[in-house]
Amino acid sequence: MNTEMVRTLSFENLKTDPNLIEYVDENIIILNQVDTSFSPDAPIKLDCFMMAFCFEGEVNVNINNKMYQLQADHCAVLLPNTIIRHVPIIGKCKMRIIAFSSQCIKSLVGIRKEIWDISAYLHNNPLYPMKKEISYRLYLYKELEIDYMNEQESPFGKEIKKHLFSAILCELFSSLYKLIPHQEKKLEFKNDRSIYIYRKFIEKVNEDDGSNRSVSYYADKLCYSPKHLSTVIK
Repeated sequence: MNTEMVRTLSFENLKTDPNLIEYVDENIIILNQVDTSFSPDAPIKLDCFMMAFCFEGEVNVNINNKMYQLQADHCAVLLPNTIIRHVPIIGKCKMRIIAFSSQCIKSLVGIRKEIWDISAYLHNNPLYPMKKEISYRLYLYKELEIDYMNEQESPFGKEIKKHLFSAILCELFSSLYKLIPHQEKKLEFKNDRSIYIYRKFIEKVNEDDGSNRSVSYYADKLCYSPKHLSTVIK
């Protein structure tokens, strides 16, 4: 029997070390100059969406039971419910981490087929190299962030920050979407009926902007029983 205890790392937990926090609000946290010579002594399950940009050194990390090596000029994109396990530190790297609450992701980019495709791709490919043009644009965003964060509050400050972070996400998702093999973007139920149903469900949720929360409503739209749809989604 596996008695391994998994600790949940929530969005709120990331706010506990003020020395690392560069920016924080109710939906977004930026941790700067994170030194990974520290490693968790127990498995961690993320309860938020996280991007970790490595700009110096390298480190091994276990993500969802698979070992990866995070190197300089690479980015780790971690979905909610990702499991990060303890690994012996054989090196270290410095990173800049941006964490988003799940509600923030929905409000900034919505729920659509492309987001599902990207999520499915990231589950198996959480690390990817950042091209020079992406790195440069992210650098410009960082400079803009610092400018706006150091400014006195303006009547439109909250909106400016929201759209700035939205642009960062869209840049990231756009570059990721280009990496997905064409065949993985198709809705082909012959490969996996459950995946097909789930994707159609996501499309319906996106069409309604999540306004309907009844299982029966979506089951009727997709022509399945509520029980069957609930089982598939779970």
